[in-house]
Amino acid sequence: KPQGVDRYLHVEGYPFIAVPAALALVQVLNSYVKLCSDIDSLAAEIIQRMGNLLRLFNQKMHEYVFQGQAVRNKTLKKLTAANLALCSQCCGLVAQMLPGLQANLQTILQKEQPQQEQQQQQQQQLATASTGTASRQLAASMVADLSKIASEYNDHRNALFDKLSDLLHDRFAFHAKKWLSAAHPELEADSLAWLFSEEPGAEGQEAQERLQPHEALNSLVEDITKMYRALFKTLTGDSVRRIFAKAFEDMASKFDQQLIQVAQEFSTPTPPYEDKLGFTLGDRFAQDVAFLRTELENLSGISTPIGRLFQDMLQHIQVRLPASDPLKALHPAMLSTLQRVGRLPEARTAAQEDG
Repeated sequence: KPQGVDRYLHVEGYPFIAVPAALALVQVLNSYVKLCSDIDSLAAEIIQRMGNLLRLFNQKMHEYVFQGQAVRNKTLKKLTAANLALCSQCCGLVAQMLPGLQANLQTILQKEQPQQEQQQQQQQQLATASTGTASRQLAASMVADLSKIASEYNDHRNALFDKLSDLLHDRFAFHAKKWLSAAHPELEADSLAWLFSEEPGAEGQEAQERLQPHEALNSLVEDITKMYRALFKTLTGDSVRRIFAKAFEDMASKFDQQLIQVAQEFSTPTPPYEDKLGFTLGDRFAQDVAFLRTELENLSGISTPIGRLFQDMLQHIQVRLPASDPLKALHPAMLSTLQRVGRLPEARTAAQEDG
C-alpha cells in the first residue's frame, strides 16, 4: 500500500479491511442515500433497491466464498483462510455500517414529512395525502428491515469464523490420526537423565533439547502457526482468539474421544514404551503436550485459548489412560517435573473447573 495510507476502513471506531467490491458497495449506497434526499417522492422505491442490493451482495459473497463457487468457476485456484477472513471483514463492515445508514435514512424521511404535509394541506388533495402517507409508511418499514439485513451479515460472518475454526480442527484431526495410532520414536537410555538431575536448573536447561515428541506434531505446529499468522494479517485480535478458542475446544474434545479408543485398543510395544518414568505412553503424551506448548507459546495473541487446550489435554490423559496399565499410565512425577521446569502449566483446581 502507498506510504501513509491506512489499510483499514474505520466504522464507528472498528477497523475493517475492505476489498474493492465492498468499497464499491459503500459508494453505491451513498449514491442511493443522496438520491433519496433529492427525490423524496421515490424514497420507498430507492430504499427497497438498497435492501435488494445488500441482500444480493451478501448472497453472492456466500456463494462465491463460503460455498466455494469461486474455485469451481476457476476465479480462485483454491479457497484459503485469507479468503475466508477477508470475506468476514466485508460482512463485518456492512453490518457495522448499516445502523448508521438506517439512522441517516430515518432523518431524511422525518425531514420530508412536514414539507409533504404542508403541501397536502395547501392543495387539499386527500387522495394524494393518503398516497403520500402510505409511501412514507412503506419507506419507514423498509428502513426498519435494514436491521434484519445487518443480522444476516452478522450471521454470515459468524459462519465464516466457524468455518475457519473447522479448518483448524480438520488439520488437527489429520495429524492426530497418526499421533494417536503410531508409536513414538524410541528413546535413548539416557535421554531423560534430566528428570533425575539434582543440580538446580539443570532440568530446565536440558528439557527442550531432550524432549523427543511424536513425529506428527511438527506438522501440527506448522499448520497452527501458519493459520495464526494468516488470520492476524486480516482480523482483529478478538476475532482471531474467538476462532482459535472454538477450534481448540473442538480439538480437546476430539483428543478426549480418541484417547478413549487408545486406552482400549492401542498396543504398547516395548520398545519404545517401558514401565518406568518418562517411557510410558502417558508420559510420552505429556512430553508431547510440553513440546506443543514450547513451540506455540510465542503465539501471544491466543495465549489464553492455547493454555486452556493444554490443560484440557493433560486432564484427558490423566483420566483416560488407565493407571492400572504400567505401560500406559501417566506418572505423577512426569507431570510435576514438566510443570516445575515450566514446560507445562500448573493443573487447574476443582474450584477453577467449577468457575
